[in-house]
Amino acid sequence: MRLLFCLPSTQISGGLKVIFQLVNQLKANGESVDVFSFAGFPKWFPLKANLIEAKDFESIDMSAYDFVLVSNAFMVPMVLPLLQTARCILFCQDYESYHHARGQRYEDFISDSPTFTKIYELPVPIITISMAVQSLLKERVGRDALYLPMGLNKEVFAPQEQKPPTEFKRVLMVGNYLMPYKGMNDGFEALGGGVGLHSWFLDERPAMGGVAAGLAPQSWG
Repeated sequence: MRLLFCLPSTQISGGLKVIFQLVNQLKANGESVDVFSFAGFPKWFPLKANLIEAKDFESIDMSAYDFVLVSNAFMVPMVLPLLQTARCILFCQDYESYHHARGQRYEDFISDSPTFTKIYELPVPIITISMAVQSLLKERVGRDALYLPMGLNKEVFAPQEQKPPTEFKRVLMVGNYLMPYKGMNDGFEALGGGVGLHSWFLDERPAMGGVAAGLAPQSWG
């Protein structure tokens, strides 16, 4: 089976790590897998697949693949006219309709984008790794999606030795603070009112060091 995964970026993120792990496993199983991205080869993950050198979708001969899997819904209308004999699959890790709120209220962030509703309605198979996203697609768009559960790395997700209690409470928030719908700023604001809280802000992207410097570390109480 010849597969092409299309990604907007190779920047460090949980969603891309899931895809890269899946790509490596498919390669280990003997499948032919290539990756296309508008960015360069990831420096943070040992990707085993070939990252093709094309700069845009129009430069890719998609007839060389059986399936073209896109990681984001906005890519679907970009690749559909170019597929030739290949088939497109949306590998859906979140509900992108929520990414384009027109306001800053909670109601805005759970409102559907008409553009993405039309994309989700296209006759393209959808695979999702989230039962919540699977439910949203069914409830909001009337689309059935194949749920593909991801396994846990038990070397990471395993019982850990508990740290002894201290006068500070530790709070871990995981998410891209640059994306408003992640709610990270709400979390920082909530922590700011706490007593005896100690927060650390971590960012593994060197380019964001200036932002990080303004936010960490902080302690209250």
